[in-house]
Amino acid sequence: MGRDGHAAGRRRSYEDRTSRTGVLEHVPGVEVLGWVDAPPDFDYDCGTSSADVERGRWLDVRSALVEQARAMGANTLVTISHACQREWCDAGGEGLEVRNYTSLVADALGIERDYEVDLLGTYKRQADPQQIVERGRTAWSSHGISEQQALETASKYTWAATSPRSTAP
Repeated sequence: MGRDGHAAGRRRSYEDRTSRTGVLEHVPGVEVLGWVDAPPDFDYDCGTSSADVERGRWLDVRSALVEQARAMGANTLVTISHACQREWCDAGGEGLEVRNYTSLVADALGIERDYEVDLLGTYKRQADPQQIVERGRTAWSSHGISEQQALETASKYTWAATSPRSTAP
């Protein structure tokens, strides 16, 4: 079943939670405090629901879930998929970091990176194509992209939180 009965979404949510908890419980320095679940009408999924559910309602639910995480005492809200990370990355701040679980595992394994952990979240919070281009200069210039091309690309996106998935037209 899909959205109508929500059985498939609930099962996938449970399986995701169970497998990610098993991984996170073995990461040094990580304490799993609990979970906040997307509601049934989101099909227990933060990715596709961001486009399917009215955006204002989606953001209200996200805010409530962030507050639940804060109430648990969380200093990190861990996402379990790239779609969730894309939709939640700008919800951090004020003592709460939003990270995908794979980045926590990478940190624990000592994998070094030469980029910020939450660059998309930073871009979404800045919401200014010129600032985004400046901050991302190392990345885009390493691919032979001109500043004008980078600005044109960044300007295609609507960076406001009210825009679903921050995707270009």
